[in-house]
Parts: sequence; structure tokens; C-alpha cells
Amino acid sequence: MSNKARFFVYNTLIVTALILTLCTSCNSERTKQHTVTDTLSAKSRYELMFRLAGDYAVLSDQAKTDTTEELYVLRHDATAKWMLLKNDGDGGAHVTAESEGTWTVTPTQISVTTQKNGNAVTEDYQLKDSVYTEVKEAKRILKRY
Repeated sequence: MSNKARFFVYNTLIVTALILTLCTSCNSERTKQHTVTDTLSAKSRYELMFRLAGDYAVLSDQAKTDTTEELYVLRHDATAKWMLLKNDGDGGAHVTAESEGTWTVTPTQISVTTQKNGNAVTEDYQLKDSVYTEVKEAKRILKRY
């Protein structure tokens, strides 16, 4: 092989190695940026969940035929509990149905998934005019206690 050919091969190898190094470095920086963004998003979601966790009643403007009330307990660890309470007539109440599940949150929505009658049921409540209103049935809202 001539000196000119060797020089060309060596230069090609060096340039290829430099390009690979730069590409690896760029991908590494991009991965770091995504990790920081994901961490900030997770932190924001956690702060929002921590702020919104609590006890909620489901209110409806439909006429009540009995003295029952739906309640959600949304916990800081993203677990949820749904309960149907019935007034016993003596100033107390008892749980007639209950279900465990999970909940998620975005800046404009609370979604609660529980098991009802053996099926997973998700209820989404959209933030409108400072009130969380159910997406499927606009007559139902969440009221925090």
C-alpha cells in the first residue's frame, strides 16, 4: 500500500472515530436533558397530587331519592377509595359499598379508577371554573371536605 493510501485510510479512521465520539456525546447530553425534564415533571405531578389528595364528595344536581352519598378518599400514594354511604336516620351513616383503586392528576384533571361490580371504572373530572366536573356526566362535581 502506498503512503498516500495509508494516509487516506488513517485520516478516514480518525475522522470516523471523531464523528462517533461526537454522536455519543450528543446522545448522552440529550439523555441527560430528558432525564432532568422527566424528573421535573414527576416532581410537579407529585406536588400536585400531594396538594389535591384528600376526601371528596360527589355532588349532583339530580333529585335524590334516598339519603346516599358517594365519597372518594384520594391518598398521597396515588391510591384511592370509593365509598357509597347511606344515612341511617339516627345522625350516623354506614358504608353500603366500597372499592379500592388508584388516581392520577394533571393540572386540569383528576382521574379515579376503581373496581365496581368486578370491572375497572374510570371517572374523569375536568377542572372548569375552579370546580372539578365529571367529563361523562356534567351534573356531577367533586367537592373537597
